[in-house]
Amino acid sequence: MKRKIIFACPWARNKQTSWSGTHMGLYNALSKHYNLEEFDIGYANNKKDLSAMLQMYLDKFKRKLFHIQDCGYGRIKYFNRIARKKYAGKDEICFQFEECPCCDDVKSFIYQDLHVGFYKRVIEDMPELSQVVCPNLKVNEVEKRANYQRMFYDNAEKIFTMSHWLIDEMVNNYGLPREKLIYAGGGYNVDPYLIEDNRKQGNKMLFVGRDFERKNGPLVVDAYQVAKKEFPELELYIAGPKDLNVDIAGVKLLGDLSYEELVEYFNICDIFVMPSKFEAYGLVFAEALAFGLPCIGRNAFEMPYFIENGKTGFLLEKESPEALADLMLKLIRSEEIKNNVKVKREWYLREYSWDAVAQRIANVMDGYFLNR
Repeated sequence: MKRKIIFACPWARNKQTSWSGTHMGLYNALSKHYNLEEFDIGYANNKKDLSAMLQMYLDKFKRKLFHIQDCGYGRIKYFNRIARKKYAGKDEICFQFEECPCCDDVKSFIYQDLHVGFYKRVIEDMPELSQVVCPNLKVNEVEKRANYQRMFYDNAEKIFTMSHWLIDEMVNNYGLPREKLIYAGGGYNVDPYLIEDNRKQGNKMLFVGRDFERKNGPLVVDAYQVAKKEFPELELYIAGPKDLNVDIAGVKLLGDLSYEELVEYFNICDIFVMPSKFEAYGLVFAEALAFGLPCIGRNAFEMPYFIENGKTGFLLEKESPEALADLMLKLIRSEEIKNNVKVKREWYLREYSWDAVAQRIANVMDGYFLNR
């Protein structure tokens, strides 16, 4: 008999795309281990709740009139008032994505790709990065949510991280005990059974990212123009941005694609290029590798954990079009590296599936149930 747990997240209106598919991916995978009781801590699907709607409009009013970007603090506090009433005296177990529910009668296991304290550090110490990571956040508002989050972390049973680098970040710069943090990983959202290797022609690069600036899209375009002088047949496919103004021969603007539509370009492209200025995780690297595309990322954050430098792709060290162009040309011409990626396909498909992520989580949570 499966045990019951609460599954708390801020569902988007379209649950399939909520948090880029992460909420639904984990919901479906964890439902194989537990009976899940949903607790929606977002406004999108609480329209029948007048109080929730009033709180939503209050938050919007503060953002628009007073330019207060509170990192969701108001929403979290609102839904925690509901949680305290809903779960009082029930001794529940909860898998969650934010610090709600946060109450004495709920044992919390949280899944994170980032923590708010990182934003505070970026704003205070990394002004250039703050312009692409959190341009509208004020340090006092971030600090309020970060302090609330830290209190929650101290009381949570375990914190599952999407990435390896976040564990080091939270230990070294946030002071959390390493034993409280568990790497769980993240899962791909494209269908790996639609892989077709025989459609590649050796001249196509793929970039995927709605946030073009943060994903370092301008550098990719500049480097492409350098590389194209040596390899005139080279093409660059850009998926994600809706209104990108780039008119360069060989650059194909695809717009914002569904997962199903993206499969087409994973199949026809030869390499994946996304040297992000900041990337909390980067599920698209796992998807690209599973489809046989060697990758170029930056030697920062989680990218070195996806890419074996010189074996399954390259890690950019120098922020220059010439340096990136050199890696593009080396990678698209390397049959050895392309073959290395194909050889590891089954490993990628296992390692980065939502079922594998859920199993890592269940291994820890089941131990907690046994010790209750």
